[in-house]
Amino acid sequence: MKIRRLAAAPEGGSIWDHWADETGIGGARTSGMMTSMPIETEDLFEDDTAGCVPVADETTGEVRLLSERCATCIFRPGNPFRATMPARIRDMIADAVADEGHVTCHSTLPGSAPAGVEPAICRGFADTYGDRSLALRFGDSLGLIREIPPPS
Repeated sequence: MKIRRLAAAPEGGSIWDHWADETGIGGARTSGMMTSMPIETEDLFEDDTAGCVPVADETTGEVRLLSERCATCIFRPGNPFRATMPARIRDMIADAVADEGHVTCHSTLPGSAPAGVEPAICRGFADTYGDRSLALRFGDSLGLIREIPPPS
């Protein structure tokens, strides 16, 4: 993973405080890291409930990241979605970057993934914009990135 590493926390301070100071976020602190990204619910849910797809293990805090791009990654040259839905893909990526979020790999989303596959951050997004993702930066600085193979 090629992400700008944050310096270690100074002695006596927490990594969160150091990270918040270095990035200029400061202010109110949360008790954990960002573990999910809002998704467009009309694509996955029949009702109007808000949907978030967690990409971090609730127990360990490890952030799941695909070890390589899936076969149909939107970041692969020649991907048909880039031609048929360019505005939607561009907007999704721009929103994720602007919010310091991430893109969850579509092949790991509930309803699309094979049984037992947990949602993970898209490798193509991480390779291109990983330094702008809060979950990836935070996970990397704490050694909490778990690379998983793409579903087959």
